[in-house]
Amino acid sequence: MNNFKGTKGPWWACCTDEDKKSHFVFSNATEASICAMRSNDPNDPEEYDSMEETLTIQERQANAKLIAAAPEMLEALQNLENDDNQIPNHAWEKIQNAIKKATL
Repeated sequence: MNNFKGTKGPWWACCTDEDKKSHFVFSNATEASICAMRSNDPNDPEEYDSMEETLTIQERQANAKLIAAAPEMLEALQNLENDDNQIPNHAWEKIQNAIKKATL
């Protein structure tokens, strides 16, 4: 993954607590958690309680899976070539913007 400064993949998502409120993304490269996903700020009890119910368990799982897939998606985008302008300009611009966003 050219220009990517983060933890190298592969990453995977899992839930490590009994109440299934925290979802984590892990990497083989570090054997450590890359990020813990919560729906709110545990340092603010009022916000924590009110926001805890804003994301469902399914949404948290889906978010963690999307983040875990990020290294492979970035690599796939970086490997795309627009030979003979086969990819429409609007799509190619989105691809290039996504790569920049991930690597800057």
